[in-house]
Amino acid sequence: MIKDWKLAVGFAVALWVLIFVIISALMVIPMPALLLTILGLLVAPIVAFFLAKIYFKKNPGEIKEGVILGVFWLIVGTILDLLVTIQYVKETGTYVDGLKEFYGAWSLWVSFVLTIIVVALVANMTRGGEMIEKPSVSPSATPPQQPGMKM
Repeated sequence: MIKDWKLAVGFAVALWVLIFVIISALMVIPMPALLLTILGLLVAPIVAFFLAKIYFKKNPGEIKEGVILGVFWLIVGTILDLLVTIQYVKETGTYVDGLKEFYGAWSLWVSFVLTIIVVALVANMTRGGEMIEKPSVSPSATPPQQPGMKM
């Protein structure tokens, strides 16, 4: 279950904005189409990794919470895509043509799956707040003895 809805929605919007900006920047850089596809496929999982680390540091979770959060982020992103992104993709066709072009890309679906997996794995890393820094050595009541000294 999502523990902090306000943070989850904020991070979902942040994820979408960062993906939109990064993909837009990549599209104007001259590169082979295959490289653009591969980079585009990796943007969402990489950005989601960093946002999930921040989210789950504050709200430790398990794999289930990660899957739920990842799916939630993708739902919010899809709503924003339907409102904004499709307008830029459709070129001269209809809105439905834009939907077919955008959601017909195999790389988008692979990116969705990778994003959910990454968020779930990050959540799993935080079980019980394990990502929260803890002292590695507990302070002892007695100072360490030097070799050869008796107390």
